[in-house]
Amino acid sequence: MWPSLIAKAKEGGLDVIQTYVFWNLHEPQPGQYDFTGRNDIVSFIKQVQQQGLYIENEYQNIEGAFHDDGSRYVNWTAQMAVDQNTGEPWMMCKQEDAPDPVINTCNGMRCDETWNGPNSPNKPSIWTENWTSFLQGYGEDTYMRSAEDLAFHTTMFIVKMNGSFVNYYMAYVYTGNSGECVAFLLNNSSRESVQVVFHNTSYTLPSKSISILPDCKNVVFNTAMVSTQVSTRSMQPIIRFDSPQQWATFSEAVPQFDQTSLRSDTLLEQTNTTKDTSDYLWYTMRMEPNSSKTQYTLKVDSFGHALRAYVNGALVGAFMERRSAGLRQVLIQELNFTSSPWGYQVGLLGEKLSIYTDEGSSNVSWRQYQNPSTLIWYKTTFNAPEGTESIALNLGSMGKGEAWINGQIKIVLKSNTPKKSCGCQFNPTITMVAAALTFAHHILLSKPSFFLHSTKTRNAFTTFVSVSSPFLRRRHKSTQPVAASLLQLGGVQISKQDVVKDEPTNNVPDLIFSKLGLQLHRRDNHPLGILKNAIYEYFDANYNNQFQKFDDLCPIVTTKENFDDVLVPADHVSRSYNDTYYIDAETVLRCHTSAHQANLLREGYTNFLVTGDVYRRDSIDSTHYPVFHQMEGVRVFSPSDWNNSGMDGTLYAANDLKACLEGLARHLFGAVEMRWVDSYFPFTNPSFELEIYFQEKWLEVLGCGVMEQEILKRSGKTGNVAWAFGLGLERLAMVLFDIPDIRLFWSTDKRFTSQFTKGELGIKFKPFSKYPPCYKDMSFWITDSFTENNLCEIVRGVAGDLAEEVQLIDNFTNKKGMTSHCYRITYRSMERSLTDEEINELQWNVRDKVQRQMNVELR
Repeated sequence: MWPSLIAKAKEGGLDVIQTYVFWNLHEPQPGQYDFTGRNDIVSFIKQVQQQGLYIENEYQNIEGAFHDDGSRYVNWTAQMAVDQNTGEPWMMCKQEDAPDPVINTCNGMRCDETWNGPNSPNKPSIWTENWTSFLQGYGEDTYMRSAEDLAFHTTMFIVKMNGSFVNYYMAYVYTGNSGECVAFLLNNSSRESVQVVFHNTSYTLPSKSISILPDCKNVVFNTAMVSTQVSTRSMQPIIRFDSPQQWATFSEAVPQFDQTSLRSDTLLEQTNTTKDTSDYLWYTMRMEPNSSKTQYTLKVDSFGHALRAYVNGALVGAFMERRSAGLRQVLIQELNFTSSPWGYQVGLLGEKLSIYTDEGSSNVSWRQYQNPSTLIWYKTTFNAPEGTESIALNLGSMGKGEAWINGQIKIVLKSNTPKKSCGCQFNPTITMVAAALTFAHHILLSKPSFFLHSTKTRNAFTTFVSVSSPFLRRRHKSTQPVAASLLQLGGVQISKQDVVKDEPTNNVPDLIFSKLGLQLHRRDNHPLGILKNAIYEYFDANYNNQFQKFDDLCPIVTTKENFDDVLVPADHVSRSYNDTYYIDAETVLRCHTSAHQANLLREGYTNFLVTGDVYRRDSIDSTHYPVFHQMEGVRVFSPSDWNNSGMDGTLYAANDLKACLEGLARHLFGAVEMRWVDSYFPFTNPSFELEIYFQEKWLEVLGCGVMEQEILKRSGKTGNVAWAFGLGLERLAMVLFDIPDIRLFWSTDKRFTSQFTKGELGIKFKPFSKYPPCYKDMSFWITDSFTENNLCEIVRGVAGDLAEEVQLIDNFTNKKGMTSHCYRITYRSMERSLTDEEINELQWNVRDKVQRQMNVELR
């Protein structure tokens, strides 16, 4: 089949074919190599050569893994090529250390910005691959560069390789000895068009564009004004397979725990367990349920694409997600089965029997088509249409799984795209066998056994599944929130589609949505709930229950409530998309509990406490998290309160505020030294911070002040004065309970949650283990739009709470004015040891997303 495919590639305009040695194909087991048949890469290269095409490969991305041997290999391959005496120059793509006379070239999207140039003055500047896109991960939107962007950076590459510094706009002018003149006028701003005067003539330059003036007078081309011709590919259906009679089926057997030979007392990492013999791994575990219980909730933390739950062999629930390396945690109710005895079976029975081949297919019993209830193999046979044209198989309805053509061509479907095609030529009679796993990652329950099945992919997700059986009744409302279900927040029903929207102004990721409704501050046995209740006790005892308490207000608020009502300036940094989670241009996840202040004042409340979860895009370290909890306190005074005090209203409120909060500090921390520090907040004047001397250092406890009169006037409280304070529950709880990492507040591990008891403030947390950290560094050239918060959002989106810290450890600016940042990412689980394979997978995903989503060039 290769000769015809290579010929078609050349006919379509290709000159170079990329080659790879696949570690799972050419080395299926460590030390066992297979270069026979269709795996013969030497034969493939010879066929490419015979048809006049070229082979290209890249090495620098993996060179560092081989240390000194990597550099020696580069020199050896270069010398081998030069020794062929072809008379033609040799190039190494993306190989900055290419030895003379081999030319180092650039592959990328913006070589004019990211490439250092030739590594020798005797070498030309060559851009060998101008990338139009990247491979998208599962569930990600298709990314394609515009023709204007391609034209802009191509032109820039031509005119700018002498290392000139590029600002927002400038001109490149080239003159000859006879008066010839060529000019390139550049506007490097991505936002605004500009008017520039060149040789006494005004020119309009659209944003991010270059105008070419071959005579230094007339514009013949501007890169922002590209006319492109678009062609589409059409396919004509020839054979349809929409009749049940056309398909035969074979059902996978669900393995029992006693049938497994591979055992472990913990959840094994999938890739190392399967050793590339299969994409599938069954996890099985035996459980004896409590006879008195009729309802159970199953929770699974996984790195899998999809999930299925079975009870006694019957499918009861499914969930799809994005990426993989097996299961991380399994809980039923609050019982953690992660470290229980597990049995494993690598692969499917159909794979073991090779039922996708003629011989293997004849050794099993195939049945008529039936509605899928478990893992199903489907088989059909048809005659290839006449002619020599390639055949495209539309496997879109299959979802996920693998398909085999005539026992040779294997197609793995891991993306939920509408169409999966294979452009191949086949024998006259074609047999297609497909393991149609609409949800290819499986969980099974039985009495008394518990089974899980997983496929390889790449991202983390948490799944909550309600299950039923003869001893389990279907449960419609889980005790834990399900990220894809409806939530009740402050009496408002919210769906995921209300918060995570496909529109330009929305920047709320799935990870943040999953925190909505958890309300840690309302759990009496949780450190945050214990602290909240201790503060309530203080106000109830000292103010005779005058303070109204609100701890279930909806965190979705308007920008007016979050910013305008509390006088946050229009240009304040907190309004930026870099700092705040926007649902749309006028709606946000509240940044502070002050967002409810004005509404409560307008409703007539004069003494109140507001507690809730708040959301801010933030850095990653042990004391910062994008979701945390605040308490807001407000007290309003009328003139009758201060008229006889000999003080004006502002001073009276300030004194009352300080007395109140000093008493609160003593209630929480005991007899401690205190000090007041002048501060600034947009909504109070004067403003203060309270610090206490605790554990031999000064600790900031809270911020507060006398409320700005404008807020009171807008709320109908003209003539009144008020004070307000705000404190972070996590900040105080970490000190009071000796909790070293803010991620622990979100842990469901019994070793954490069982240490705290309702009403017992200040119980000291006892670390249940100290798992080792893993450090990964990443360097890239930053752009004008780069922000560290955006980087942290990507890291969190990939690694979740496994990311402990993101730290800038180095930066420099080169002669071209380009700035490089090097960040160190610390990965560590609070509950288990992480494997090298797991960390490498996370880091690979982080690098991939950073490069594509942040528009930076990795170094």
